[in-house]
Amino acid sequence: MRLILSILLVISLVSVENAQAESVAKAHEAAKSWLVLQDDGDYARSWERLSDHVHETMSKRKWEEGAVSERARLGKVISRRFKSAEFTHTVPGLPDGDYLVLQYESLFENKIKALETVVPFRETSDSWRVMAYFIKLKS
Repeated sequence: MRLILSILLVISLVSVENAQAESVAKAHEAAKSWLVLQDDGDYARSWERLSDHVHETMSKRKWEEGAVSERARLGKVISRRFKSAEFTHTVPGLPDGDYLVLQYESLFENKIKALETVVPFRETSDSWRVMAYFIKLKS
């Protein structure tokens, strides 16, 4: 009986790990496809692909103006290297939920090095959309 319970426990743990790995992969893909829109200067579509929470707190026009200004200063992305991913349920200043905090070390055209943080949020069981995006300049 103990052997059967142990086997069932292992199976359930593997199942949970597989589900979480699949979820993380979907979040990562949402972030990567969103970054392509940013890199291409398609700020209208990048705003549309942001989470509903962002739409409620920031207008499309304000998003586009900020993105145009920031990218004009930085220039085009020359390189972007994945640095880290952290799955979390809380992000300061955002509603509780399922988040994947992704960080990339990036180099921009104007010789600016930066740490980019993209934070996808699970809106439904199968849908992830970017909730936040930060660029921290490195010296």
